Amino acid sequence: MKESNELIAEFMGKEIYQNYHESFYHTSWDWLRPVVEEIHTHGCEIVISSNGVTTIYAPSGEVLAEESSEEENHMLDATYKAVVTYIKNNKF
Repeated sequence: MKESNELIAEFMGKEIYQNYHESFYHTSWDWLRPVVEEIHTHGCEIVISSNGVTTIYAPSGEVLAEESSEEENHMLDATYKAVVTYIKNNKF
């Protein structure tokens, strides 16, 4: 997860500091929400379903990322996974 969190931090334009905890993005909406908002500024629609599926759509309607989770905090987990997939597949 450390690599994925570093990827997200780079996407958000933040330098990676040694004091960053390696698991912050996938454990807190406070950290993940600004990332979702940033993706939205790229014209994408992010659908976070209560059943643990998160889908990120391009402005054209194409699915850019879709992830699911059965974890206890499945909405956060699925959104984290979808964000990572989106960033990996759309080189910034």
